[in-house]
Amino acid sequence: MSKKTPLVWFSWFLSTALTLFLAFVAVMELSNSTQVQEGFAQLGYTGSIPAIGAMLLTSVIFYAVPRTTVLGAVLLTGYFGGAIVTHLFMNQSAEAVIPFLFGVATWAALWLRNPSLRALMPVVKK
Repeated sequence: MSKKTPLVWFSWFLSTALTLFLAFVAVMELSNSTQVQEGFAQLGYTGSIPAIGAMLLTSVIFYAVPRTTVLGAVLLTGYFGGAIVTHLFMNQSAEAVIPFLFGVATWAALWLRNPSLRALMPVVKK
């Protein structure tokens, strides 16, 4: 267990906030409500919304469990990558920044509290 510095506490707060928000998004996608269908239709997606929600919820569960959190982060990176590509394909480059930032936050939270990730991806000072 890593030392409970303010950055470690912040990393847990960030992970928790991401998990709760993404779980909410997944449940909304699984509900397949008219509003969700309309939003996805604007992006060119029809009929596959509950499957996307199920994949997101599975990824979030993996991210929330400490033993599988890195696998969850990898899966969420794929989800965010798909969102980025979708926005770019629809010529919405400004909106593509949001899933990019979610991806960065997903990994930053893990990096701040996991010494093995910091060793794998060090910040090099010159």
